[in-house]
Amino acid sequence: QTAGQDASATQPNVDQSPPQETPSASPSSEMPGEEPRARPDLRSPDLRSDTRGSDDERLAGSPPVVEKVIVKRGGGWFATLVALLALAVAVFTLLLPSVQPWLQAHYGHIEPVAFVLGQKSEMDRLREQLALMDRQTGELAKRLDAEEATSSSAAERMARLDAIFGSGAASGTAPVAGAGLPGVSAEATPAEQQAWRDAVSGRIDALAVDFAAVIALQQQTAEDVAALSEGLTGVEPLGGEVQALLQRLDQGDAQVAETKAAIAALTETVEPLRQADADASAKAEAIASEVAALATRLDGLETQAKAADASVMEAVGKMSALEEVIGGWKSAIENVRLSQAMFHLTDVLETHAVFSREIAYVRNISQDEALSQRIGALLEPLAVYADSGVATRAELRDSFSAIVAPKLLAVSNDARPWLDRMRSWVGGMIAAETVVASGGGDPTRQLVNTASRALSEDDLDLAIEAIGRLEGQPAMVAQRWLVEAQARRVLDTQSTGLAALGMELASK
Repeated sequence: QTAGQDASATQPNVDQSPPQETPSASPSSEMPGEEPRARPDLRSPDLRSDTRGSDDERLAGSPPVVEKVIVKRGGGWFATLVALLALAVAVFTLLLPSVQPWLQAHYGHIEPVAFVLGQKSEMDRLREQLALMDRQTGELAKRLDAEEATSSSAAERMARLDAIFGSGAASGTAPVAGAGLPGVSAEATPAEQQAWRDAVSGRIDALAVDFAAVIALQQQTAEDVAALSEGLTGVEPLGGEVQALLQRLDQGDAQVAETKAAIAALTETVEPLRQADADASAKAEAIASEVAALATRLDGLETQAKAADASVMEAVGKMSALEEVIGGWKSAIENVRLSQAMFHLTDVLETHAVFSREIAYVRNISQDEALSQRIGALLEPLAVYADSGVATRAELRDSFSAIVAPKLLAVSNDARPWLDRMRSWVGGMIAAETVVASGGGDPTRQLVNTASRALSEDDLDLAIEAIGRLEGQPAMVAQRWLVEAQARRVLDTQSTGLAALGMELASK
């Protein structure tokens, strides 16, 4: 939006309101299917200030060019928000190594902070210490149980020895066998009594060693108990945190209970959905059976479709053959049209009429490139005379006999009297063959007679050759007729070529 306001601020003279159509707009000037274009009001001072064009163009009456400026507002807030979020993430990533020790020292016991820092929280360390103390306490309890069992066994053995020695001293006789110790009777020999005393002494020594070991074990146990007490004393300051941990565990249990209740409620809500799912499954089975039936029908339709495809392919083959035949017919028809156009052109060339339209028609209907080149070579010499036309052979013969020949005879240098020349001119007006030279010494008269005789025999080439040999003033008099005759010869030559080509096309 700020960018839009800046853009609008830089265009103070632009009318941002939608342009209104002027009443003089004609609906017929718009193409059908196009939306009507808004026409700005050229009388607006804002638009007059924004028009472009030089002073000469305005003075010449040309309409000013109006430049429309469209300002879009409010289109970049989402891109700005994304850019700010990316900038915040980048700043946090750069500053995290610097503030990590401070966060760990002050807020390391908070689990989310510890998770962000990638370290264990204070509660996790406390849990590990408690687990270690539990294991040590269990081991110490086991050792105390073993020491108590050993002490009780030693006490029992001492009691048995006391019983043995006490009974012998009170009676004044040697003890009897029993309690796992060898005994002697009153009738024993001194050697047997000495052996018995040695055995008892060895047992007493062994008991003394065992008792010393028990005493050492009790001392070690006392030391371990003292160390455990010190450890428990060090753990006492953590009691508050342990209590808080227990409270949090209780809260977690309460949340778990609430979650279980929500799950139970959700289960009750899901039960209708399960029923609906079962109904949907039943419907799906019914639909599956219907789909199987439809698949069977589809297989039949596919078989029919394959048969139809075969029929279509056969029809396509027939259509291709028919198209080839039609193409041949079209080519033949085009050839006939072109040949008829050429024949018509040759007919027009035999007259004095213009033939530019016929030449254009022949050029347009020729489609083949090679054929177009051949036709173009024949039509190229005719294009010069297409807009004016050329006199026919009969017109050339009549004009030569009636006009050109008398003039040539009149300007010739013979010595005939005026009456003979008048009679020759009148005779030339009546018939070309009546113009006969009275003498054979004048070259001009001889050439005129030759040309007249050639024209009467329809030999245009000989007449052109004879008139072309004139010199001086007679040549100037016959120049116009000679040009017309040469043009007729060109038309006749090209007409013959066109007729031959038309016959060739008509025979295909």
